[in-house]
Amino acid sequence: MHIVCFVTRAEMIEYIFKAMKYSESEYRNEFSDVDSGKPYAKMLQTMVDKGIISKDVNFRPDDNVKYEEAIKMM
Repeated sequence: MHIVCFVTRAEMIEYIFKAMKYSESEYRNEFSDVDSGKPYAKMLQTMVDKGIISKDVNFRPDDNVKYEEAIKMM
């Protein structure tokens, strides 16, 4: 069973990024469904660079984050 939070995956990235006070990395188009113009793109790249988010083809930024995913990110 998956428990779903009512926070999107993109929002979760922003929350963790701001809490950790990271500096933004330049977005390198790691994900086919994330446009470089999105406000969270550089934050997402930073999280990939730090090993918090795994590289994949898609990030699914508008999907609600699952409890297990949220725990892994934190």
